[in-house]
Amino acid sequence: MRITLFTIVTILLVSSCSDKTIGLNCVPIVLDSTDTTSISFDDCFEVLSYIPLEENEEGYISSVRRIEYFDGHYYIGSSNANVGLLVFDRTGKFVRRIGRKGNGHGEYTNIYDFSIDRKNRRVLMFCNRSSLIKVYSLDGEFQNEVILHNTSLNDLACINGLILCSTNHQGFTREQEDSLFYIFDENFRFVKKHTYISDNSIGMSSCMPASIRTYSNRFVYSDFHEHRLFVLNRHGEVETCLEYEKDKLIPLSALKTPKLFVKNQFEYDFIFGSAILGDKCITAYKENKQMKLSINKINGDCILNRPLSTLLPDFMGYDDNSFLSIVSAEHLKSLNVKLLLDNHVGVNYYIIKYRLKNG
Repeated sequence: MRITLFTIVTILLVSSCSDKTIGLNCVPIVLDSTDTTSISFDDCFEVLSYIPLEENEEGYISSVRRIEYFDGHYYIGSSNANVGLLVFDRTGKFVRRIGRKGNGHGEYTNIYDFSIDRKNRRVLMFCNRSSLIKVYSLDGEFQNEVILHNTSLNDLACINGLILCSTNHQGFTREQEDSLFYIFDENFRFVKKHTYISDNSIGMSSCMPASIRTYSNRFVYSDFHEHRLFVLNRHGEVETCLEYEKDKLIPLSALKTPKLFVKNQFEYDFIFGSAILGDKCITAYKENKQMKLSINKINGDCILNRPLSTLLPDFMGYDDNSFLSIVSAEHLKSLNVKLLLDNHVGVNYYIIKYRLKNG
């Protein structure tokens, strides 16, 4: 397995319809690049630490969408071949698996997303089917399960007990239940919702890295389907919406079937990942069959937009003012991180903590 932003995205496309965007003012980010000089990961980012992950039969890493760090432990959601929520300590030693694969009490057949409820010291996990949350203690004890709402939810994050979920872009009907963000309190009671759906929305579900992440007491949501990035405060209100302005980005009308999506990856430009760090927006995207990196201020001003000579890690989570990602040993070498290889024989994957150079 290679975990990178440039892994081909698997999607399920359902239906299309139209409406207008409701109550949304966006800051434009232009992705047109005129500088043809390539840069590498090492030119823009510095790795603060790398942690070799211990793997065994219980803690085998498969496909990862999210990492969360809490109370001295890394929580990693692994799916596909080895479905499970894996816990490692700060040195990378495997600690436990939360829950088990299966159809019994407290078990799951798949994990779509998870988040740590730090206030109540518990794990919230979307699994088995859309909108179904299973709740576990940090020690892995199953507590209960609940269906959050009568709609299709697939991503979640939690700040101070407040739970923010997004629709997974499936089955939009433009009826009363159609909204982008749903907010619930710590007792899973519905609080409110926001409708920010554009006039070109098409129902789809993505296997990109987790769309909602918590950063500096805020929610950051990457809407890959409609080329936007939201920053929401701890109350779930939108503070900033950045929208990528580029006529060449894959139009949603070209995404009506999985076959069309794969075909159009080679004909259009598209965004692989986006994130916020400090007062900057970092975006990895493909333009004219070339991978590029764009760094912008929150007001949209461009700091850097250049071709990439190395593969970037997926943005999987935050630890303070740094990114968290999982990379293979081979990928780590390509990032120009100097390893003491003699001390890491047999290590397949690492957690890396990194940040932008010069702030």
